[in-house]
Amino acid sequence: MKIYIAHSSNFNYQDELYKPLKNELKLNHVELILPHENSIEGKNTYDIMSKCDLLLAEVSYASTGLGIELGRAESFDLPIIAIHREDRKPSSSIKFVTNRIHSYQSPREMIDLIQKIIKNRMN
Repeated sequence: MKIYIAHSSNFNYQDELYKPLKNELKLNHVELILPHENSIEGKNTYDIMSKCDLLLAEVSYASTGLGIELGRAESFDLPIIAIHREDRKPSSSIKFVTNRIHSYQSPREMIDLIQKIIKNRMN
C-alpha cells in the first residue's frame, strides 16, 4: 500500500510528523510518500499522488498547498483520511472531501491511530 502524507508546511513537520512516522510506524507492505523529503521536494506531486492508494492528511494547520493536495486526491477518487491534534480545530472545509476525520492528543496516539487506520484499510 502506498500512502501519500499531506500536510501544511506551517509547522515543524520534520519533528512532529515525519520523525514519528519514520521511527515508530511499524507496518509491512506500506510505503509512505513524504512530500517534503529531499527525493521529491519541489516536484509536481500530481503523478506521484495518482499512483497512491490512500491520502493521509494531517490537517491541524490549514494551508493553500494542503488544500490543493486534498483537491487533487479527491479528483483521483483517492480515499482521504484526515487527522488533527485534538487542541487544533481543522478547517471546516475538510468535511467536503472526507467524513473520515480523527483527532489525537500526542505523537504516540497519532502513531497508534495511523497504524489502526492503515490496518483497517489493508483488511
